[in-house]
Parts: sequence; C-alpha cells; structure tokens
Amino acid sequence: MEGRKRGKVLSNLYFEACTMDSTDLIRLLQIRIVAYAHATEDETNVLEAVKNLVPTSLQGGVQPKTRRLEGHFGNPITVLEFEFSGEDQGNQILENIAKRLGKGEKRALAMAFHRHVGSDGSLYLRFDKQEAFLGRLKLETSDPIHVRIKFALEAKQGQDVVDSLRKTCERVGLLG
Repeated sequence: MEGRKRGKVLSNLYFEACTMDSTDLIRLLQIRIVAYAHATEDETNVLEAVKNLVPTSLQGGVQPKTRRLEGHFGNPITVLEFEFSGEDQGNQILENIAKRLGKGEKRALAMAFHRHVGSDGSLYLRFDKQEAFLGRLKLETSDPIHVRIKFALEAKQGQDVVDSLRKTCERVGLLG
C-alpha cells in the first residue's frame, strides 16, 4: 500500500511518516514547559494550569524549577519551568495535548504550522493560562504557557523538515 500513510505513535516516540518515496524518523527528545506567575496571579493556579497540559498519570511527579524575578516596576514574577526528557513521558504529554486541543485550535495550528516550527526542528506552542487552568487548551500569544517540543529529525536530503514534522503532528492528531 505504497503512497498511503501508515503507522502510529510508538512507545519509543519514533514516528514513521511514509509517503510514496520517503521515510523519515522523528524522535521526540524533550518537552519543556515554561509559565510566568505575575504578582496578580496565584502561583498555585498557574501550576494547576500547567498540570492540565500533562496527563494525570504524570502529574504527581510535576515539580517545577522556580526562579524569582523582578518586573520593570519592581513587581515579583515567578518563573515555573518543567522539563520532561524521557520518551515515555514525552509521548504521554504530546498525546494529552493532541487529545485536549479543540478542532478549531487544531485547524488554526495547521494553517500557521510553519510559524510554530523552529530552525532546530522544535515545535513551539503557546497556550492561554486561564483556559488551561479551566481544563481547556487554547492557543494564545499574550502571557501564555510556553511549550517547546524538541524533536530529532532525520529527513532525507532535499526534504523539508517542516513538512516531515507536519506529517508527524497530523499522525498524532495535533493538527486538524
């Protein structure tokens, strides 16, 4: 059945993107989540918003690295950073995000996909903190939760990295 996409997310996070003439292997290396808790926000609520990106099975182990900063007017800002490096954890988080992202958000992401892919092959997503706190995922650019999904991509010569990553994201249900 050449020409048809086949395969699914494998437990070791290798994705197989098959087309008529190419096979690319994409391995998820790391997921990094960063959120800022401003003076007007409850740090516990921001932590809960981030936890809603992570499947319940991993939430017990979600402990952020925290940094305290001072804003332009002396206001306190807390930076919450989370890093997930294991392939199993990364797979679970990516599947959770794909499952919780609405159809409209998936379509919007698909239409602007090239703007979410960095030159290093990472996928950059930003989610609304308030919506995440309420258990919904909505793409946002103003004061968001930042998510960086770092992939190791081995594309064949002459193949577009963005296109290969797009196929992978379509396969896991992240795009609509």
